[in-house]
Amino acid sequence: MHSIRLSHCIYRGSLFFLILLTAAAVALSAADVIIQALADQTESGAHDYRNLIVVVVSYVVLAMFALSFSCSRVLTVRAALQDIPKSYIPITKEDLPKKVYDCIQRDFDRVRDVREHIAPRQEDFNHVGWGQPGVSNLEGVNFKSAIVRTPLIIEQVVANVHGSTVYARFKKYSLRQYIEGLIHLGLIDEQLGRGYIAGYEQARFSRAPISEERYFDIMKHLAAILRHMGYRLQGSESERPSSRGVGGGDQGYPRDDDVASLAQSVGTLASRSTSISHRLRSTARIDEAEEENHLQQFVMGKLMMDGVRPPF
Repeated sequence: MHSIRLSHCIYRGSLFFLILLTAAAVALSAADVIIQALADQTESGAHDYRNLIVVVVSYVVLAMFALSFSCSRVLTVRAALQDIPKSYIPITKEDLPKKVYDCIQRDFDRVRDVREHIAPRQEDFNHVGWGQPGVSNLEGVNFKSAIVRTPLIIEQVVANVHGSTVYARFKKYSLRQYIEGLIHLGLIDEQLGRGYIAGYEQARFSRAPISEERYFDIMKHLAAILRHMGYRLQGSESERPSSRGVGGGDQGYPRDDDVASLAQSVGTLASRSTSISHRLRSTARIDEAEEENHLQQFVMGKLMMDGVRPPF
């Protein structure tokens, strides 16, 4: 910056020096010519002013031309600046000196880096009750809707594994009554069943949203219930545990990756099943029972394909 100011001062000083030198030379030459014209006399001794008039007129014309050239140059420069398109910014390598161009490019790079770092990240958006975008496989999943649809899975598992109408859920039974009945029959461990019921009723009737941790906890109970009833999660080599050995400790719970697979399947299918339900209502004109049956088959088919399979 100091060297740039010094070069500007030297340039302006030399320019003004040349202007003053030119003006002094013109003034001295004009004074000399005027003195000679005044000293010129005719043979009769009278002063001859013709040469003086010629000299004065010549210098006046010269001054007028110089003034006109200066004004035309100023007007030409202003017109050229106004003709530059407003959308064009002369910052290319051809328009600027190398040092100025490099300085501008460094500032552009810095601004680009700042813009990239200040942009909000997807993982910063976290709405309670919904899957966090960009972080997990539960993006766009509503935890309440997913948990509310899990009883369909339990009913379908009971029907597929045991194949008896004794274990079917009647419409007049609430989910709590149905689960307690399965607990009484020995199909579900009491601790797992009551833990699942507590989570389901919280999601079904509470106004507060369900957190992701609570969602995985409920899915953990659901996965253990499915395993206890005769289904084992993908990758698990253990056989079906006994009805009395599951609730007593951690051995009744599946692995974390199996729970995550189940949670992802249930959450994804809960969101998809809603759109399928609306499409079936508008196109196929089916009644409520057929729609519910189709939804159960769809959920169980996808769930078995994504993470749960029967042991037989």
